[in-house]
Amino acid sequence: MASLARYLDSLRLGDGQPDMKARKQELSNLIQTLSGSEVRYLQARINAIDFRMDICACLPIEILLQIFSFLDLEDAMRARSISRQWQKIFSSPDFYIGITKQQFFSTWDRRYKSADPGSQMNFKANLCKWLPNAASKRIKRLRGQYSEISAYPYPSFTNIGMNGDFESAQLCNGRIAHKVDSETILVKDLRSHWTKLFMDENRVSLSPRWALSDAFLVASKSHPFQLLAWSLDIHHESPNIIRLPNSVAYLYAYKDKVGIVTSTNEVMIWNIGGEILSLDLSVVPSPVKHIMVHLHPDNQKHIYVTSIIDLESPEEDDGHDKPVTEIYVQEFEGGKPETLHHFEMAARWDSTYHIPPFASMEDGSFGIILQDSFDYPRGPMGAIRSRNTPFSDPCKHIKPDEGKPLFSKILIVVKFDIHARCFTTSSYHLPTPRVLPMPPRIVNGSIDEERSATLQFHEALFWRGQAIIPTQNNDWHGTTEAMLAAGLEDCSSISPQRHNTPWYGQDESQNQKLWHVPEDPVLAECGVSFCWLDREDKTPAGQPLSEDRRVVRGDDDFVVLFGRFGYVVWCFDESVKLPRDSSTVPPFTNCLFPSPNSEVTIYSLAIPHPSIRAN
Repeated sequence: MASLARYLDSLRLGDGQPDMKARKQELSNLIQTLSGSEVRYLQARINAIDFRMDICACLPIEILLQIFSFLDLEDAMRARSISRQWQKIFSSPDFYIGITKQQFFSTWDRRYKSADPGSQMNFKANLCKWLPNAASKRIKRLRGQYSEISAYPYPSFTNIGMNGDFESAQLCNGRIAHKVDSETILVKDLRSHWTKLFMDENRVSLSPRWALSDAFLVASKSHPFQLLAWSLDIHHESPNIIRLPNSVAYLYAYKDKVGIVTSTNEVMIWNIGGEILSLDLSVVPSPVKHIMVHLHPDNQKHIYVTSIIDLESPEEDDGHDKPVTEIYVQEFEGGKPETLHHFEMAARWDSTYHIPPFASMEDGSFGIILQDSFDYPRGPMGAIRSRNTPFSDPCKHIKPDEGKPLFSKILIVVKFDIHARCFTTSSYHLPTPRVLPMPPRIVNGSIDEERSATLQFHEALFWRGQAIIPTQNNDWHGTTEAMLAAGLEDCSSISPQRHNTPWYGQDESQNQKLWHVPEDPVLAECGVSFCWLDREDKTPAGQPLSEDRRVVRGDDDFVVLFGRFGYVVWCFDESVKLPRDSSTVPPFTNCLFPSPNSEVTIYSLAIPHPSIRAN
C-alpha cells in the first residue's frame, strides 16, 4: 500500500503539481481489480470522511462577532440550535461577552468593562446562565408576550379623568406616578403594591412640571418659585426644597439628581440635599424652542443638554417652505462643557402641544420626536440634511406616487445614543382610524377631526426600536376581542413578507390567550408586530370608540396604558405577580370605560387626603 501511495504521489506535471487526470485513471484501474469485500471496506472508509466544512468552526470569535452584529438578538440566540458545533462555539464565555457588549451594552459597560479583574471573571463565568435568561426576557418584550396583566382604577376621590392629568403620568423602575389633582401626586410601586400620596404641606397647587426617579419625586410650584423633592423611602416625609429664579419649563430626575430648565432657558443641575450647578449654553445659537437635560446612568457627573431650534429655510421649487429642525446635544463633565453634537432634519415637531418633544429611551439614551404628514405638499418625507452624521431616509418602502397610504403621519424618532455618541433615526407609521381606530380628541364639546386622525407623540412609547400605541377597535374582523394597544415596528424593519400577527388577550379564567390572526396587508403596511386585547364580554355595548385619549408608558419590565378612569399594566418580569382578585381589581373596561354608575376601590394611602373624612 505504501508503494501504491508513492506511485500516485509520483504522478505529477512538469511544474510539480499533481496530475489529477492520471491519478483518476490509475484509481479507476485499481477499483476494477478489487474484490467485493475490498470494495465494501474502501466504501466504508470513504463514507466515514466528512466533506462538509463548517466555516464557523474555522473563524475566530472576533470575526463571528462582526457577523453577528448584523443580526438581531433572537437570530443570534437561535444560532446555537443549528448544530452541536454551533452550540459549543456560540455558548463560549468569550462569545457571550461579545454578544453582551452588542445587545446589552449598558450591562457590559457597568458590570464588565468598569469592573476589576476579579469581578470580570465572576461576571464572565455567570454569563452562561444570565445571558439566555436576559435574551429570552427581551425577546418576549419585543414580541409583546407579557407574563402578567392587571387593571387598576384611580382612587374615587380623584378627578384625574376630568382634568386630563393622566396624560402626564410617568413610570420609573417599577413605580408609576400620576397627579391626583392640582395639589397631589400619587406614587405606586407595581412590585410591592405600595402606594403613597405626596403634596405640599400647605396644600398649594403644584405646577404641571414634575418628575419621578427611582429615589425621589420632584415637583415644582409657583408663588414663590420652588422645587420640592420627596424621598420615596417610606421613612422620610419632609421634602427637600430649593428656590428658583423663574418657573420651570422642563424637569428630569435620575436617582438623587435633578435637571432643571427654567422658562428663561436657564439650565441647572440640583444634587438633592446639596448644591445647584448652572450650565453654560452660550455656544448654542438662538432662539431655542425647547431644552432637555439628561444624565448618564452610570456617571452622573456626565450631563447632556439637548436644544431644539427651528430654522428658517428657503422655499422649495414647488413654492412650499421646507421646515427644518436643528438639534444640538452638548456634553458636560462636572459642569464643564466638552463635546457639541449637531444634527439637522427636514421635519417638524408638533407645536400644537406645549409638551417638549423629548422621550427617555432604553439604556440611558434619549430621543426627539418629530413628525411628517402625508398631506404635506412635498410628499411623505422632506429632504434630509445631515451635517457630520451618516443618515438614511427613514421611509423608503412607501413612495408618494403609489397613492394615499393607510396611515396619515410618520413619527420620526431622532435618537442620541449616549454610548456610541451619535444620532440615529427611526420612523413609525401612525395608522388612520380606519386601520386602528383611536379615541378622537374632544375640543369644546365637539370632535376635532384634524387632531383625531392619529395619536400625538407624547401618547406613544418608543423603546428599543419599537413603538407601542394606544388604540381601541371593537369591530375588528378575525377576532372577538377589543384592541387596547398595538406594537409597531420601525419602517426599516417592516418586511414585505409578513407572518401571522400575534394577538394577546385573556380567556374567561383571566389566563393569557394567544390568537394568530392571518396575514393582513393593512397590518403589514403599518408594521403592526403584535396587538393587546380585552375580552368581548368586558367591552361596553354601544361604545365602539371611546372619546378619551390615552397614553402609554413603559420600560423593559412594565408597560402601562393610562386612561381616563384607570390604567392597565402589562408585566414582563416573571418574578412579579400582579393582583387578579376581582374584588380589588375591576375589569379592564370598568377601569378605562366605566358606566356612569360604576364604582372603584379606594386604595389605602400612607397620607390621608384632605377630601377623605375620618369616621
